[in-house]
Amino acid sequence: MEALHHFSEVTGLVANLDKSNIFIAGVENGVKQTILAKIGFSLGCLPIKYLGLPLTSKKWNKMDCQQMVDKITNKIKEAYSKHLSYAGRLQVIMDVLFSMYNFWGAVFILPQSVLTEIDGKCRIFYGELWKAKGK
Repeated sequence: MEALHHFSEVTGLVANLDKSNIFIAGVENGVKQTILAKIGFSLGCLPIKYLGLPLTSKKWNKMDCQQMVDKITNKIKEAYSKHLSYAGRLQVIMDVLFSMYNFWGAVFILPQSVLTEIDGKCRIFYGELWKAKGK
């Protein structure tokens, strides 16, 4: 807490106790309760969401990535993709789908099976657009 108070004095930034959590691992329950009583933060538990991403202390597996796969699949199936022109749908692929894919891939080391699944979904969507343009 000394370091946090010093940081606040130097920067003028103050931690909001209502929005802040502390994560404690590897200590006995009594020590944990003492720490919580002295600092005033509430105890947090993983996983939490930060900027829409679930944060965890473990390496992600395929099940952990299901949220991302579902988001991309939903974007593909949403009504706007059916009501846009061919060029507009390609823009959806490039800007929305690949951006989500790249953002999550930059933040986490994703399992190869997840990367393959997302790539396949985007390619199927792109292929359906290509076929629709030829009609």
